Amino acid sequence: MNIPDWLQAEVAEYDLDLIVPPKTVLDIGANVGSFSLRAAQRWPLARIIAYEPVPESAQQFREHCEHLDKIVLFETAVRSFSGPDKITLADMPVAAGFHDLGRGTTAAIQVQCIDAANLPPAEFIKIDTEGCELEIIARLQLDNAQAVVCEYHRGDAAMIQHHLEKAGLVLIEHRRTSETTGLLKYARPGTLYRPAGMPADPIPDDMLLSGSRADGTHVSLTAGSVRNPFYLPALAGKKLFIGLPMYSEAKDEFNDCLFALRSQKPLPIEIGKHRGDGVARSRNALTAEFLRSDCTHLLMMDCDLIFSPGHVARMVAHDVPVVGGAYPKKQQGPLEWVINTLPGQPTKPAAGGLLPVRYVGTGFICVRRDVFEQMREHYPESRYIADYGERGEECDFWPMGVYRPTPGDPGRYLSEDWYFCQRWLDMGGTVYLDTGTILKHVGQAIYPLATQEDEITHPKTSVADAVNSFLNVVPAATAT
Repeated sequence: MNIPDWLQAEVAEYDLDLIVPPKTVLDIGANVGSFSLRAAQRWPLARIIAYEPVPESAQQFREHCEHLDKIVLFETAVRSFSGPDKITLADMPVAAGFHDLGRGTTAAIQVQCIDAANLPPAEFIKIDTEGCELEIIARLQLDNAQAVVCEYHRGDAAMIQHHLEKAGLVLIEHRRTSETTGLLKYARPGTLYRPAGMPADPIPDDMLLSGSRADGTHVSLTAGSVRNPFYLPALAGKKLFIGLPMYSEAKDEFNDCLFALRSQKPLPIEIGKHRGDGVARSRNALTAEFLRSDCTHLLMMDCDLIFSPGHVARMVAHDVPVVGGAYPKKQQGPLEWVINTLPGQPTKPAAGGLLPVRYVGTGFICVRRDVFEQMREHYPESRYIADYGERGEECDFWPMGVYRPTPGDPGRYLSEDWYFCQRWLDMGGTVYLDTGTILKHVGQAIYPLATQEDEITHPKTSVADAVNSFLNVVPAATAT
């Protein structure tokens, strides 16, 4: 049985543009699975836990979602208590509920209920329970929630809002469908592309914005033509230079991502490309181009990764000197990441998902301008005169060679990414891995493989756990 178009349209209204994809989604009042399906398409690595007590709806849910192993259905109702209760049925299973909302029927069945306080924490929570929303919200664990989308049916929106705002969430949209029914969309500040607390449409798209040029001529624009829905307050005053070393043709999947970034850019962006040279030379040439620009941050990107505009925004918004994203090696077997641990590796990331590491790969690394300025002074021997263009002074920021921490050390050969990170560590800096940025790596297949994804999403609870699982079995001196 197909999901009706009207129901698909209804759950499309639950969308919120989260910067960081949720690890866990709760679908409370899952009905026939329309929202769970949409969530699985939007966040393919998320674990989706659904609750639906009506047997007919639960059966249709299984038919729609049985091919997706990341969706788990519990045939139970979510309430403020655990135990049995009677639910009133309706002509349409979607309208069944525990409260008298004028369903025009007295038919009821007994179902099992679970206390909302016993549900697992989740980053995205959707609730549509035909009248039980308030008692559920009052009992839910909301500390981890990035966003809550909740329908209400009994004129209790004010009390629902009170509980959500008490938990630190901010109203994004309140859509009324009648005097007693409507939709509430809440999010935690800093989790959306659009600044939290800013109404969904503060100015109508067709509103004219008028003004005069210096020569006296008049100009008119519409608000819709100049609005940037991907703006983040943390990105104000920042400008990004994206460096693309082109050793071969970019993958089609990467080009699609780059096109999306250009059309949905969260901050001013310049893009530089360098073709035909070796790894270190290409990165040095791109860094020199960055330093000649007015950009504040450099993001090196390899052209075989799959990323989103949100990943790019997140890198810059951290505003730490050096931070990289997590992407897997292109290999079968156990999942391994392009990172290297520190001695005494922390087991949990700090606020914002940042985890101090020894080295991160340059496939997706963001470096603040002041890092290069400090390195140029700290390593004067790295300066040289370029043999191309205007032949100006540049620096070998990305060397490859033998690294010896002390003169008598036997040494270790380091690639350009490892050597860059080691230099920054030697200067007293910190290299971070953003465990909230998981990228895909394109080779003969797309990595992580389907057989490897469970290492990220289950039974681990975060990318940091999966990364640490790898780090704990690979010695710091040999992880590559």
